[in-house]
Amino acid sequence: MAGAAPRHEAAPSSSFGPADVGATLTTAKITFLTSGEDKDNNTTLSIKVVTAAGKTAASAFDTFGKFGDGSVVPVSLLVRRNITWDALQGGNLRLHIEPNGDDTWKFGYRLDLTFDDGDVSQTIVNRISMSEDNKDHTHAIEF
Repeated sequence: MAGAAPRHEAAPSSSFGPADVGATLTTAKITFLTSGEDKDNNTTLSIKVVTAAGKTAASAFDTFGKFGDGSVVPVSLLVRRNITWDALQGGNLRLHIEPNGDDTWKFGYRLDLTFDDGDVSQTIVNRISMSEDNKDHTHAIEF
């Protein structure tokens, strides 16, 4: 039909983003892999997934007990409602520790974010060291 606008089909889903625009975050889990130096049982750990606008999307806060050398510890995060994949673009993961005295913790982690369209984002970071002198770690969420 002359003068009609061309039709565009939706692009196929890629492994880097959700198949559905506006997909919402349904679950968030971080798995810590401790290597070399453990996290003491009385060191408090704050975990936050933060949107690009600075809004907390998912979080957890506790001592979670001791993370011994060689341990693999999964932690489920409390997810806020209506956080979209789009809002998390440019967002980050923030870790903060409050040791009771001296504590050096050497670890890596895998952050899994699952969306209501079934897609999963994984952020994997190795070789982090946190201590009473280095209490904060921030890393961009990877899609």
